[in-house]
Amino acid sequence: MSTRTKAPLGSPCWTDLWTSDVQGSQEFYCELFSWEAQEPSPEFGGYFMFTRNGVPVAGGRWHGRHGRHEG
Repeated sequence: MSTRTKAPLGSPCWTDLWTSDVQGSQEFYCELFSWEAQEPSPEFGGYFMFTRNGVPVAGGRWHGRHGRHEG
C-alpha cells in the first residue's frame, strides 16, 4: 500500500466500517492491507481505528441488530 500526501480530487480519503463481527473484520483487513487494528473506544461507542505505520487510515464500529453495541 503506497503512502500519499495529497488525495486526487474526488478520491475517497476515509472509510468507516460498520460490522457485526469486529474481531473477524479486524483480522481480515489487517491481513488484506497490512493495517493494525486499534482497540475499540468505549468513550466513542466502540469506534476503533485502523492504522498503517502509525497513521490512521480507516475506522469502524460494531453494528448489531439495533445499531448499538450490546456487549
